[in-house]
Order: sequence, then structure tokens, then C-alpha cells
Amino acid sequence: MTTTPTTAGAGDEGIPPGHVRVRVPFNPPEQIVPERVAKSLRRQGYLRDADGKPLPIEDPPAIGGQDTADKSPPPTREQDTGTAEPRSARARTNTKAPEMAVIVEPRNLTSGAGELWSAEVGASEPSDDEINLDVDLTAVANEWEGLGGTNDGITLNVSIEYFELEVDQELDTVERRATKRDVSVATNLAELTLENLRRTQNGGTTTTGNGVKSYEPATGRELAQPHYSALLLDGWGPAHQRRRCVIRRTLNVAETSTSYSKDGMSLYPVEVHGHFVATNIKPYRVSEGIPAAPTP
Repeated sequence: MTTTPTTAGAGDEGIPPGHVRVRVPFNPPEQIVPERVAKSLRRQGYLRDADGKPLPIEDPPAIGGQDTADKSPPPTREQDTGTAEPRSARARTNTKAPEMAVIVEPRNLTSGAGELWSAEVGASEPSDDEINLDVDLTAVANEWEGLGGTNDGITLNVSIEYFELEVDQELDTVERRATKRDVSVATNLAELTLENLRRTQNGGTTTTGNGVKSYEPATGRELAQPHYSALLLDGWGPAHQRRRCVIRRTLNVAETSTSYSKDGMSLYPVEVHGHFVATNIKPYRVSEGIPAAPTP
């Protein structure tokens, strides 16, 4: 490899007319580029000799016995029709960046079925000291009723809607403002008790007598002002610690549609949404246990 650009007609039939072979400090290290590109590369200090050392920062020697020093500015990206890399790439050396290690903490992965409990709005919530106890073993167990088994999992969803602030002078969205938040829990209740039917209807009355239990829905003013309730979801967090979510004022909005068939379970689908409680009371709270430090 020569220390100066090699032109067509200088003994290399593989170089197209008007092009030169150069050595540069990026991939590929040996390139064939237009003569004017070679001049620009040398002025910028990118050309290398056969030993990889930079050539002096000056115009290359005259080609074909004529002084062809190019006094014009370096070619723009649009003008550069050769094979040289973009200027941003020229500033980089041919070194491979170290790979970033992705650290995975298996204890943070979780799965497992959850449990649902219902209570009146304003009911006492289990204390943080009782986070790893089942609700029916806490000090407030008498205020909460279990909804029993579920089918196809329990989904907790929190969505926030935003509107965008835009100006004519910018293409990008400048900022966003929150307009609505909705927290919800969706599942299928597998235990078709009349108490669960009453919960799906947001009210009504269940009675027991003469060996019969019955349910009657709300009507009139009671129906127009539905009965809200608190909902507690017990699931699992990292390190298999309990994660507890209490939604303090909820209403079921799902249609109660129950199928009776010989080859499928009968279920009560529910979709419970949280609502405003009070200015000084947050609509929901999520807490979880902290695993004990491992023994040295």
C-alpha cells in the first residue's frame, strides 16, 4: 500500500477513472473514492500510510503532473457520491464498543393467582404489619368479605388520559396535561352465589327464609344512586412477597351475562372501576412486603 493516493492509470486497472485508492482509520480501512474526496480526507487528517500513520495534513501531490489542489470547501454529504462514510462516522475509530450486561434479578419475577375481597366504602384496611397475612387473619377481617374463586386471572389496570399542548412553530408535542385517570379490576367470578350476584348489580337485597335464599335488585332511587364498595386485591410482588391493592370506592360496570352449558363453567364477569373518594383521600393504595435480608 502506498503512502499517497493511487490513481487510475498508475498500475491498478481495478480503480475507475477519476478515483483513487486510500487508507483510512475506519471500516473498510482501504477504500476507492473520487479524487476530490481523497483531497478532502487528507486536508482533514484522515489519510494513513501503509504503517497506519497519518499523512501530513496538506493537499495530496499533483496528479498526472498537474497541480490539482482543491481550494474549494469540503464536499457536502449530497455532493459526496463516493464510498466514504459520513463525516460523523469518520470521527470514530474502528473500535467495538463494550457490550452492556443486562442484570436480571430472578427474585423480581413473579406470578400466581390473586384474591379479591369486598367491603363497605370507608372500611378499615389491613395494617402494613399484616401485609403477609391473608385478609381473613387480619384484625379487620370482620369488615371484608371474600369474593371466592375466579377464572382466567385477575387484571389490574391503571390508565391516564392526556391532551397535548402544541404550537405552530414546533413539530413535536411540547407538553401534555392529564385529563382523566381510571383504575379498574377485571375478572370472572367463579362462585355463583347470590351475594356475588348482588355485588355485580351494585346493590339490591338478599334474604333467607323457609329454606330459600333470594335476591331482588335495586329499583327507583336506590338504582339511580348505585351502591359503591371498597375492593381489595391480594397478589404477589418481588421475592414472592404479598402485594396488596386497595381501591377505596368502586362500582361494577360489566354486563352480568351468565351462560349455563354442559361443557363450560358458569361465571359472573365483572369490571370494577375506581372513583373519587375525597380531596384528602387517595383513590387507591398499593403496598407490598419487603423480604428479609439474606443471612450472611
